[in-house]
Amino acid sequence: MINSAFTCTGPYASLIMLGIKRVENRSICPSPMKGCCVVSCSKSFCKGEFGNFGQWASRALSADQFAMIPAWCDVAEWMGKIVGCVDYSCREGGDSTSWNEGYRYRWNQSEVVSFDQPIGCRGNTVMWVLPRTLADRVTTADGLARTVGGEVATAEDVERIFRMAVPLAGGNEGLFVLLIDVEHRTLSEPLLVSLGESTRTSVQPGEVFAVALKLDAKSIILAHNHPSGKSQCRTSPSHGMMRSCTRSTRLTKEENAFFESMIKPME
Repeated sequence: MINSAFTCTGPYASLIMLGIKRVENRSICPSPMKGCCVVSCSKSFCKGEFGNFGQWASRALSADQFAMIPAWCDVAEWMGKIVGCVDYSCREGGDSTSWNEGYRYRWNQSEVVSFDQPIGCRGNTVMWVLPRTLADRVTTADGLARTVGGEVATAEDVERIFRMAVPLAGGNEGLFVLLIDVEHRTLSEPLLVSLGESTRTSVQPGEVFAVALKLDAKSIILAHNHPSGKSQCRTSPSHGMMRSCTRSTRLTKEENAFFESMIKPME
């Protein structure tokens, strides 16, 4: 369970999520001194400040690093939200790099994971403790983010990933799509393309394929939950919809056999 968070401004949050900024220079030592925490983005920055940051970054960073920095319209959506997770370790002593702001402690960061969907929070200063419900949400988000790029080889792989995503539907029926590349590796977290009510949801095949085309997916895997507990997977309208999506794709015989083997109810 991830229980801690620290807050920084949008410019620094973007550098941390990109893996460019690996050190936080702070006046306080966190407790514990080593662990895993999430990064929340403060509400106290504006477009002008981000513009000034861009000017500094153009001089201080390499051309490749500078090209990675997101646009203001993307970072603006991060304000007041948790944007990712890092492993950290703290030690006393300054930092000889440009990240040294003259404070007593150095928080080294590694294993950076960005969240596809930032999570709203009230935030706080220094290292702060997450409320239990928020801790549950960010722990789920971290688990899902770490599945990106993993190989999908068996139905068990698919079930494990989708089971982590189902709580995102919040007790309602939802349709999730997992995007796969040519090597059967995931291109993103499972995406919730349709959110309905407690007993139904609906989606058009075009909505499914729009997200697949955006990430140039070579294959897709669909999952649909039944929070009411009433499911007839092989005869329900929802299964017919999933079949219609399958017929709309152009799969080889081998690919179709592979993904058909993935279809099974999650009791």
